[in-house]
Amino acid sequence: MIFRLVFGIILFFSSCKESPSLEPVEETVIILDTDSPMIKWISPSFDSIVNEVVTISCEVTDTSGIVSVELWVDSMKTNLLSMAVSDSTYTLNWMASNYNGGNKPLLSIYAVDTAGNDTISQNIRVIIDDNHSYPEPVSLYPLDSLFVDSLFSGYIVKWWNSGDQYFKKYILQKSTNPLMLENAEVFSTEIISTVKYDDYEYSYEIVMYYRIIIEDIFGKQTAGNVVSTSMMPMPPQWNIQSVRYTTDSLIVNWANPEFPKYYSHQLLFSDQKDGNFEILAEYNNPIMGQYEDQYFHLSENWFSILTEDSLGRKSISESYMHPPPQVPDIDSVLYYDNSFRIQWQEEPDSDFDNYKILSTEGENPFNLSEIKFITKQTENTLNYNNVIEGKYYLFQIITTDAWNLETRCPVIMASSFNKFFVTEDNGSVDILYSVLTNGEGEYVTVGQVDQSSSWYLKVNESGDIEASNNLGSSNSVYNSIVERSGGDYCVTGSIIVNQDKNLLIENIDGDGSVIWSNDYDLEYPDAGNAIIYLNDGNIGVTGFAHINTVNQDILVMKINPNDGSKIWSTYIGGEERDEGHDILPTTNGGMYILGETHSYGDGDGDIWILELDSDGNTIDTLLINIPGKQIGYSFIKSENGTFTIAGETSGSSGVRDALLIQIDELGEVIWVLSYGGIYNDIAYSLVYSGSGWVLTGQTYSYDSGGGDAWLIKVSESGTFEWMQIYGRSNTDIAYDIDIARDGGYIICGSTFIPGNQNDGWLIKTDSRGNVEEIISYP
Repeated sequence: MIFRLVFGIILFFSSCKESPSLEPVEETVIILDTDSPMIKWISPSFDSIVNEVVTISCEVTDTSGIVSVELWVDSMKTNLLSMAVSDSTYTLNWMASNYNGGNKPLLSIYAVDTAGNDTISQNIRVIIDDNHSYPEPVSLYPLDSLFVDSLFSGYIVKWWNSGDQYFKKYILQKSTNPLMLENAEVFSTEIISTVKYDDYEYSYEIVMYYRIIIEDIFGKQTAGNVVSTSMMPMPPQWNIQSVRYTTDSLIVNWANPEFPKYYSHQLLFSDQKDGNFEILAEYNNPIMGQYEDQYFHLSENWFSILTEDSLGRKSISESYMHPPPQVPDIDSVLYYDNSFRIQWQEEPDSDFDNYKILSTEGENPFNLSEIKFITKQTENTLNYNNVIEGKYYLFQIITTDAWNLETRCPVIMASSFNKFFVTEDNGSVDILYSVLTNGEGEYVTVGQVDQSSSWYLKVNESGDIEASNNLGSSNSVYNSIVERSGGDYCVTGSIIVNQDKNLLIENIDGDGSVIWSNDYDLEYPDAGNAIIYLNDGNIGVTGFAHINTVNQDILVMKINPNDGSKIWSTYIGGEERDEGHDILPTTNGGMYILGETHSYGDGDGDIWILELDSDGNTIDTLLINIPGKQIGYSFIKSENGTFTIAGETSGSSGVRDALLIQIDELGEVIWVLSYGGIYNDIAYSLVYSGSGWVLTGQTYSYDSGGGDAWLIKVSESGTFEWMQIYGRSNTDIAYDIDIARDGGYIICGSTFIPGNQNDGWLIKTDSRGNVEEIISYP
């Protein structure tokens, strides 16, 4: 026998009815943090369109704490440190003023923890677009006369206060030309609250014109309206309302309100916002508010309207550039039978030229390549075939117009797994306790209906129900199921006979019909919690038996699979409550039992592992005695001899956390993970996914109301990796999990439907617990 105290946990082997005395020696254990921080990028997303200022947000977590979170751009340090806005969320503003429109810099986050471990995130590409990021214009008021000692001395020029967050300065210009040609700068200030200037230089003979310019910190300037020293108001600005293209022509619409002494107006165009405008069309009729004719595009296409009155005064509108195509957001991605069906938003503008659909298997967006080129504007759906099951794919759509302006949608991820929620209502209280993936890839699950009959449910890989049978009577329930080699199943649970609870074991065929059924009139009231096929071909069952009103023992039974006849049964326990929750086969026809004991340890509840030989004799027991309450509901024995156990733990506060603990074959604790929040959280079932451990159960700490089903992924070394939550506003719970044939997970439990109470619930996810078809990227 081996006795150890590791991390304050007492492990000991003993006979099944004894609790040995042990005086442990305290060990000083130094835990070194060798894990790098984990970085989850939040925003911006890959290929986001950004302007000069980019708000960057990420989630950085680490067990020992974060020292610094720094932005890198194009693999170069920026010395910009992120600020924590919550326990794990960091943000910063990066000014991309050194990049021109169309540039695509790569952003990444570099993080260091207190132990000196560092990591760098994936690269996120963004696209700089500075065409529409000019400051808002500032308007001038009509001029006021300036008097000094009752003598007219000039003009008072006033303007609106700028609200631009990147304000740099005001520039006041003066000219003899209404279009502000050959203007002179008469005043400038970087004080945003200064909104007035007294101009003492004036002339009675010449009409003067004023305009205020606002400049931002990036050097971008926007001109405001023009006012004059004349008593007559200036012609109004006729602003452009829309610009629509076809392949070789365009339609421009503008507002044309009436004004006194109208003379003419012109449609102007340029390849720059503030460039040299040329005349595209001239009009002498004020009702003309639309241009439609041929037009040959420039590198950029800016338009403006010039209005003129009969006094020769002119006003020019704000420059307007037709925006690129709308973002072709992907509305849905549906996976079925090795094919994705992708649908996106249709481009509304008539200058449409093409859609490009890009994809890549895997998660490197730099490997995206074109899989389809579409020139029909209304064709916004693609069936993408020859998809490999159980993989992750990235998709992106680019819309291009007739002038080679293009818009990219955010990169999205989709997984080639069947995913579904199945909610089945057979009565007022329906619960599914155990689930497995059978040899055909179908999902078979059992439970109870209305607390009065056991329930067998089978669905196919797409979630379609193939069989749903209420079996038994007199308050029978199925708690666990195992598949037999011939395609039928054995289940265990309990049934009420003569007002006593009896262990129930049944053999069920693939359609849900009972082949044979045995309820065992044992010495005490009892029930089965778990069932397994043993290496000698027989069946092992564990559960509990009520010895008396106070004493409950672990029940273990071995039966013949052909008719369910008992080979042997035994009770294991002390003077308090003990129970068997899970069972595994040994190599010699024996079994391991995962038990809960209140008879030994501290009495609050401890994890108890027993090893029995093929005849039911107890070979060894292992008690994990931690202060507080610990219960193991599910366990796995690995090829290297380690046990990994999932369940619950609670300290003096009484709040439960999900527990995952791994011990080696000598009984030493390798690692312990306790995960949860301020409310009760629990893990009921455990699987090994090939890259770590996946637990399912119920959370009240992270729920949306009333408790939710959840999925937790833990690395092989016991580090938390991710969590998924499933639920509505009422009580939802997951009791069991199995790995699907495609590598995803099938979860069973129940969900509360208002007015309908509990319904049975099956959840099929991908290998990361996603049920949604579109997964945000990154």
